[in-house]
Amino acid sequence: MTRYMLISCLVFLIGCGQNLASKNDLPSWQEQLNEGTVSFRGLCAVSEKVVWASGNGGSFARTSDGGKSWQVSKVAGAENVDFRDIEAFDENTAIVFGIESPAKFYKTTDGGKNWKLVYYNDNKEVFFNAAYFRNQKEAIALSDPIGGKFFLVRTSDGGDSWQELSKENLPEAIEGEGVFSASGSNIAMPEENKIMFVTGCTAARVFISCDNGTSWNYVDAPLESGAGTNGIFSIAMKNGKEGIIVGGDYEKENQTKTNAALTTDGGKTWKLVEENKPSGFRECVKYLSGSDIVITVGPNGSDISYDNGKSFKKFASYMGLHTLSVSPDGKGCFAAGREGRIVRLVFPVLD
Repeated sequence: MTRYMLISCLVFLIGCGQNLASKNDLPSWQEQLNEGTVSFRGLCAVSEKVVWASGNGGSFARTSDGGKSWQVSKVAGAENVDFRDIEAFDENTAIVFGIESPAKFYKTTDGGKNWKLVYYNDNKEVFFNAAYFRNQKEAIALSDPIGGKFFLVRTSDGGDSWQELSKENLPEAIEGEGVFSASGSNIAMPEENKIMFVTGCTAARVFISCDNGTSWNYVDAPLESGAGTNGIFSIAMKNGKEGIIVGGDYEKENQTKTNAALTTDGGKTWKLVEENKPSGFRECVKYLSGSDIVITVGPNGSDISYDNGKSFKKFASYMGLHTLSVSPDGKGCFAAGREGRIVRLVFPVLD
């Protein structure tokens, strides 16, 4: 067996109760794409073979061979749209989410050859940050506040149409509170009817609905906030109880102060990671499916935890990664970011 293998080997070893070469032998990123001027912030690994990415300038990228080759193109007529998130179902079907007014969502069913406009909103306050599909039919997309309340839309037909959640029931924002459109990962739907999203700027809060958006509660998270540049940037839930949030201040990339916290009760309470924290401001966090391993990335590097996020080790100073995606089967972990970079995670294992 070669010294470095793709993540599928790691999942196999964990499943069989075997060990890595050493938990001190840290993983690395294998570069797959470098498009120069594109900034990728949307990423969706459908499987270890099929991955989609989205970015500024109406751009998207797609692979169906695990990253050996990539199709990079633009959505016709959307060359000025910034797609901060993408959700995909297979090698042919994906939805891209434009953020600022007029906000536009497009869907393709033929691998990106043609795109259909499925949502349009020209409210001057709208600013979509992320979307999350619970399954291939149901999803939520989240915007910054409109009229003092966070704005959400949902679909129940795979993104072909979108409906606004009732304004009467939308959660209220503190003045200046918002959502960061950094990595498309500030929403989680860990259980049926449960929706969670995280905020920043003047407050760092976790909002929770247990009735699919009809009513909302929130908890204050221990990550630092108070400025337009800091707060919670990403949430990942391992299951209905265990989860992690990460963030910091995007103007202080190397600062480690209050940049990660954990929950074991479904988000009711959060405890800071006090020692061996992620090594700077972090924009995205993911669990590797079927394991206790957590990966988090930010502009100054990447970190790994082997103990459910209780402690982290920096494993790469690979610059400018904004977002992560792990395939549902746990066999592929990809990251993307500045300069059109897309990379794949590889782990060292015993020879």
